[in-house]
Amino acid sequence: MQNYLSLPSGAMNVNILKMIRQDLLIELRSLLAKSHKDVAECKSSIKKIKLGEQTSYIRIHIKSLIAGGDQNKLSLVIFEEMDMEDLTIYTEKINSDDSESGFLRIKELEHELAATKEHLQTYIEELETTNEELQSLNEEMQSTNEELQSSNEELETTNEELQYTNEEIQIAYAELKMNNEELNKKEQQLHEVQKNVQALLNNTLQGFVLVDHTYKIITFNEQAHHLWQKLNRKNLHKDDSIIDYLPSDQLSGFIEQFQKCLTGETINTQYTFKTSQNKELITQINFTPVIGRSSKVTVISIGILDITKEIKVIKKLQSAEHMFSSLFESANIGINVTDKDGYIKKVNPMFCEIFKYDKDELADKKITELLVASDREAALKVHNDVFAGKSPGPQEWSCIRKDGKIIHVYQNFNVFKDQNGDLFKVTTTTDITERKNSERLFEEAANLAKMGWWELEIATTSLYWSDTVKIIHEVPSDYSPQLDSAIDFYKEGLSRKLIKDSVNRAITEKEPWDLELQIITQKGNEKWVRASGRPIVVDGKVTRLIGVFQDIQSYKTIQADLKVFSQMVEQSPSSIMVTDPSGNIEYVNPSFTITSGYSALEVMGKNPRILKSGLTSQSTYEELWRYLTQGKTWNGILCNMKKNKQIYWESASIAPIKNNEGETIRYVAIKDNITEKVLLEKQLKEEQIDFQKKMTDAIIAAQEKERTEIGRELHDNINQLLASAKMFLKFSRNDEESYHQTEQILQSAIDEIRKLSHLLVLPSVINSKLTETIDTIVYELKGNAEGVVHKEVINFDDYDVSHNLKMNIYRIIQIQINNIYKHANAKNIWISIIHQEQKKNIEISIKDDGVGFDTRKRTSGIGLLNIRTRASLFDGKVDIISSPGNGCEVKVTLNT
Repeated sequence: MQNYLSLPSGAMNVNILKMIRQDLLIELRSLLAKSHKDVAECKSSIKKIKLGEQTSYIRIHIKSLIAGGDQNKLSLVIFEEMDMEDLTIYTEKINSDDSESGFLRIKELEHELAATKEHLQTYIEELETTNEELQSLNEEMQSTNEELQSSNEELETTNEELQYTNEEIQIAYAELKMNNEELNKKEQQLHEVQKNVQALLNNTLQGFVLVDHTYKIITFNEQAHHLWQKLNRKNLHKDDSIIDYLPSDQLSGFIEQFQKCLTGETINTQYTFKTSQNKELITQINFTPVIGRSSKVTVISIGILDITKEIKVIKKLQSAEHMFSSLFESANIGINVTDKDGYIKKVNPMFCEIFKYDKDELADKKITELLVASDREAALKVHNDVFAGKSPGPQEWSCIRKDGKIIHVYQNFNVFKDQNGDLFKVTTTTDITERKNSERLFEEAANLAKMGWWELEIATTSLYWSDTVKIIHEVPSDYSPQLDSAIDFYKEGLSRKLIKDSVNRAITEKEPWDLELQIITQKGNEKWVRASGRPIVVDGKVTRLIGVFQDIQSYKTIQADLKVFSQMVEQSPSSIMVTDPSGNIEYVNPSFTITSGYSALEVMGKNPRILKSGLTSQSTYEELWRYLTQGKTWNGILCNMKKNKQIYWESASIAPIKNNEGETIRYVAIKDNITEKVLLEKQLKEEQIDFQKKMTDAIIAAQEKERTEIGRELHDNINQLLASAKMFLKFSRNDEESYHQTEQILQSAIDEIRKLSHLLVLPSVINSKLTETIDTIVYELKGNAEGVVHKEVINFDDYDVSHNLKMNIYRIIQIQINNIYKHANAKNIWISIIHQEQKKNIEISIKDDGVGFDTRKRTSGIGLLNIRTRASLFDGKVDIISSPGNGCEVKVTLNT
């Protein structure tokens, strides 16, 4: 029994089909099926098997032991060994039978042949079932991909919601910019004034010392050398520390100024030292940073000048000069100096601002040229009167700015004599264009601004409120205010105290006031108001107080909202960046610093390209700037680099900020760090592809194994059965017609089984050339079909590719050629295999001139699906070019 079954020791519960020899498996399976179906004894034909080096002949008997339900059927399996003598007797017995017995034997063989075909059909159906299960598995994988795609769409929806939130922040931010525009202009004007003042204070110093950031002396001039000798009788030496030459009482202050200068700040200061003779030495010291190639302060120039003797005179001169310069340069009215002939000799910045000219353009220009023609004659008369010693008083003129706009000015005149005795006229000019327009629109503006006025007679304490003031206080129109009751409207506490003190100081010290205070109206509503007032003085005594009263509750609400919004920007988890129109960074919030690793100081004034990683495509940047130059908001993903060279991804929304004229004055970018999401999606995609490859590879491997086993069983077992049937047929030739008909049927079955087994079993592509296996495919599939095959193999070496790749190339060609012979009715088939080493891929083309088909219609077969599945194992792609009547071409690209 051990010769036929793999039997373990002890009790067992094992499927006998898993223990039977492979060359007896089909026979045993067939007999068991027949026995269970007919509930009768069955026996096989004589089988010839090899046991080592010996040949043995056996017959299998199946006897049914228990007749019951399908689950309770038991069968006895008997393996009958026959020696040569038994086989001879059996053969002679067959030969001695009469013709009727021979005819019965043929019937028996035909019955066995039918059973064999039925069994073969069962195997084919099982194979088809397996293919359907594989197709079902593919559909499940496609369903899984659709679910993943749905998840991606949900992520995209979340991103769109985030972008909508970002757009709302941008709108609010733009509103903040517009509200602060006026404040920014004033700050810029103040900054310009400060720069001008600083430039006037700068002067050339006589001695200098160059010091690096470690306080080490690099070099110095002779003036500095003599000055330090005078200070402490020490000679300066290179590479010494400048700190060693400073008195201890000045050390901390010097270091503090030095450290400030290292941040890029230029510092001017005075130091008073005690010399070795205990004399006071007053010096003017200038700390100037020197910026190196790294854009950092590497050296500081320390300028020093002994001003001990000149300090008093200089202070007086500086005081007078500073006073005049401050009045002249920083005055908020225009000032110009003209000679006797009316030519302009000097103007201040405000005068240039009023008339929109540069100083150089106004030099030696006649002052009357700035006036409209109708005012020039009167202005010339006033000019001559001033030089004649007359006082024409203030005048109002209509003038022409450089841009052609007509403006109205108010001027006062005075004459002074210079050191040479020449007379010059000084004219102060105030642009009253807005005032005149304001006067015309005052009443309307007052109503719109919720502004009223009030008046207080000091002698009688009579108080008057305009209608707007009464509306603000929410009192009736016939309400008569009293001083004490009016003050009681102010909220108890700081507001009431401030208004009382302001009224008292205006009466006693003639001081005006302008305050923002809180009141509680007659209806109990709390409001913010702006209360301003000034005294009217007659003969040195305050007789009246007049002022303006404005409801600023809306302004305060907006101000509070802006403060909240400012906090939102600062505390936003999104990185927010603001640049000027040239792209230079002006502002970043703390989230930017956390994300990029750059501090605000490090990026201020820099271009955002410092974040470029080189991984964002140039087309993305071109699209970004195309949107911005068109005034549109750009949304997209940027791959940037942190300060520590780490790569990160951001979902960015970048938009232009425009002024009232539609000009772009800023760009704002709101960005969210999506690195974790990008990496997770990338990992998910890679895992999905890897899983699909492994599943497909396993499916194909299992399919190939199953095909090989079925092919071998068909070739080795069923084919032998049919051959045996053919051999037994030779013993009975009484009925020639039946004999030849039976022989043809058997031969046809043998040929079909041989062909099927060759198709199922993969040839040894390792030891054979691919071109030879292609010839085999064509030979086995062609049969009686027409069609000339043309092959082209370029730069393909069988030893340069893996066995797995060759196996899949073989199967792809086999599948498509089989499709062509079955469906295309083609006269020519072209097969091309090209190995492109530079592209690291293999291109396969299988083309025919057959009937073709509509690629838009879904086919029911699985051939093309198998080709796509095999191509996906090598990150390949499949292109199908076909149309009805124009043949078909399948192009497959496999990465090597």
